Amino acid sequence: MATSGTYYLNGPTLSSSTAVFTDVALSICAPDGFYSDGSIVREQVGCSLLPAVICPSCATPCNTNIAGVGGQGIYYVDSDTGTSTGAIIIRFQPYDVPDGILAQLGPNTYNGMSSQNYGWLQGTLGIPTYVGETASDCGILAGSPYTGVDEFEYQATGFVNLGTTTTVNVVSGQLQFTATSPGICTMVIPKSSNAYTVLSSQVIGLCPGTGFDIEIECPEELPTWFGSLLAETDSEACLLANSTTYYYVHVNGSGGVLALYDMVFADPNGEFPLSAGYYNTGSMSTAYDYVQVDANGVVIGFGVCQP
Repeated sequence: MATSGTYYLNGPTLSSSTAVFTDVALSICAPDGFYSDGSIVREQVGCSLLPAVICPSCATPCNTNIAGVGGQGIYYVDSDTGTSTGAIIIRFQPYDVPDGILAQLGPNTYNGMSSQNYGWLQGTLGIPTYVGETASDCGILAGSPYTGVDEFEYQATGFVNLGTTTTVNVVSGQLQFTATSPGICTMVIPKSSNAYTVLSSQVIGLCPGTGFDIEIECPEELPTWFGSLLAETDSEACLLANSTTYYYVHVNGSGGVLALYDMVFADPNGEFPLSAGYYNTGSMSTAYDYVQVDANGVVIGFGVCQP
């Protein structure tokens, strides 16, 4: 059973310390065991702290709107996604100044997103994708290491400086800048089981000042729409019946009517994007009869069938 007590650290935070002590002079090591500051838990063995582990009950609840404003840094957010399964949707707004973003659920990382203004944006797999306006990139260069980058962690109501720094290396494949602001960027994280419940996200701001909003929605099964089987051409799609159930995530659309850069899937967890091609949408909209989807499952075009 957990108990509360007064302990002393040899660093500004539990994350940055190497040991826990029972006296202010830091001369008496605390007993071996687990110690938590409400956000992380670390085990002490032989007066040495082992790596930190995020406790799900201490992570920020999903469906929390988080605003980040500050200087150059890496901003960490750990979200408790609960016991439900489905699609976890991240709405990320970097505004103009570019920021990098990466999400991780268990061993799987995600860095692709559909932008309101530009559609699919994704950098090199497994590392953060940087999105934002080219003119506001403050000279971010690939191949140039950024040293002494402050680390922040979201705790309860805001980001807290952990008192630690790290080095960030950028490669050209990460930079997905656009001519104007990308708008809200939507990421879909499939959660098909409760093997992992804490979603770890990081936003990297390499410019002197940055501001962003991020909301991590609780997992839910995606809403459905009815369409045809995949067609290679628009004319073929017009001849097909709407007999298949698909799923969607709105980026620009609303009310179940697909719009430009919305994302479509074959499953309710958002794990399998629809294949590139054309799909008849029947009576979904009076403005179009079919949609065109790219290789990332993003809607990139519409059309009307000829009589």
